[in-house]
Amino acid sequence: MGLFERLFKREIEETGEQGRILQIVAVTGPEGVTGNRGSGESMWMAGIMLTAWRLSEPSAPVHEEPKRLMLEVDDEKLKWMQRMVKKESVVRLKVREIAGGFWLEEVLESFCTDVEMQEIGRKQQEPVYYEDEVLGRFCLNRATGFYEQTLHQSGSEVQLTIESQEERLELALETARILMANLEFWMEAAAAYAADQLLDKKNSQWLKEGEEKLSREAFLASLWLNDILAKPGGNFRFWYSDGEMLGGHTIYVDGNVYGRFQGAGL
Repeated sequence: MGLFERLFKREIEETGEQGRILQIVAVTGPEGVTGNRGSGESMWMAGIMLTAWRLSEPSAPVHEEPKRLMLEVDDEKLKWMQRMVKKESVVRLKVREIAGGFWLEEVLESFCTDVEMQEIGRKQQEPVYYEDEVLGRFCLNRATGFYEQTLHQSGSEVQLTIESQEERLELALETARILMANLEFWMEAAAAYAADQLLDKKNSQWLKEGEEKLSREAFLASLWLNDILAKPGGNFRFWYSDGEMLGGHTIYVDGNVYGRFQGAGL
């Protein structure tokens, strides 16, 4: 369970039923209902982002700052919540104000026909682009909040991702431009670092019955670059497909454009 969920749960326990009960109409975000729980815990802290909401009265003002809708549930109730509260839809809810968000009391309407909120939801689904004069067009992934661009590299598709926050966007683009100017070099360097860090693990922990130890050349040949995250300050993360060497896991490599690699793992 993440820090936000832990703080949210603690406030629920401390305040009990003291939060204000409201009936609201809300637009749900693009990620859908997710669940988090800690090791050994049986209950999930389920949640979904509300991107816009207002009180049920038609004349009530609309609030478009994100609010998290939460509920502690078991396995069956989590499935129920995922069926009832869909992503990018308009819902009518009974909620309790708590911890900067809402605690779900009851789903009143799963598909609300409120015209005003439906229009807000439609606008929120329109594509958002960012055009860079060097790298071209990025499209905002609303579920992650990052800009993405699909590249065609060595006959395959690679996704380039950058942060969308205005104060970090240009710094992330600087990193991306350096990587893209010599991508073959960075791909090979990151793959070589992954081999340095993980080949011994493959040969000591991930050999199948009867499988011979893997050579460095075979390890490198099995890696396939899928995703690049360019971060501010010259930092980046590459994700490689493992070619089923390590149980089908994705391999990540962290580094920076100054030639230093900082970690690799699954």
